[in-house]
Amino acid sequence: MGLNLPSQVPRGKAIDDDEFDRRHRSVTSLSIAASPLLLLVGLLGGFPLWQVGAEAAPALFFGLFARSIQERTTRSSVAALGLALGAAAAVHLSGGSGLAQASWFVVLAFVALYVDVQPIAIVVGLATVFLAAFSVVDPAAVFDSGPAGSNPMPAAAIQVGLLVLTSLGFSINWKYMDRKADDARLTARA
Repeated sequence: MGLNLPSQVPRGKAIDDDEFDRRHRSVTSLSIAASPLLLLVGLLGGFPLWQVGAEAAPALFFGLFARSIQERTTRSSVAALGLALGAAAAVHLSGGSGLAQASWFVVLAFVALYVDVQPIAIVVGLATVFLAAFSVVDPAAVFDSGPAGSNPMPAAAIQVGLLVLTSLGFSINWKYMDRKADDARLTARA
């Protein structure tokens, strides 16, 4: 008996359209609210206004744009992209602060509200590309000090690994939610 991986991926059966809409408003509100906070962090960090604006704008743009889309997966994916770009900006504009690194996990927690693997994959994928690229190009932009600042690839690998494990935890939880919803439907029919 082999493992049928696609059947193991949660489908978000546990939330209906109304619940999805409520969760989507929460996620997009966070993305929109992140933009002025990113402006503040960047300006306090001494970055020029044009650069701060360019790094803060995607969180605002994608948060607003995600509200205008009708299809669920596209809506959640666009919102996830806005939050992920906001997390990347937070890390960069903070000079690689460890506290700002935690924003990736905040983003994952909010995106997990969708009960869908695609937006989670977008966040983890963007974090992987961002951390790997900046670890090579400008390590100080993503890791502020210590061994991580002088040899950033192991730290980037650890961070991405933790993001993957966190995502796996969400996915397992969703699977249990799906099973519970299926059991409740079967019980209701009996």
